[in-house]
Amino acid sequence: MSTWITCTSIEGRKPIQINMALAATYVEHKGGTRIWVPVDEGAIDVVETPDQIAAAISDIENASRT
Repeated sequence: MSTWITCTSIEGRKPIQINMALAATYVEHKGGTRIWVPVDEGAIDVVETPDQIAAAISDIENASRT
């Protein structure tokens, strides 16, 4: 199952799509979040906080249940 969210890259401040189903972990980093996706980019730094990312994932999972 894919769980695509849109985040804002720290570098360039542009929107990027990340499949969180492939993310190994995400942690607070430099005022935003570092997302580790070992099968793709490696580390991706985004502006959103870990709490905002968790909420986005939860919203997607809840929407798929309805």
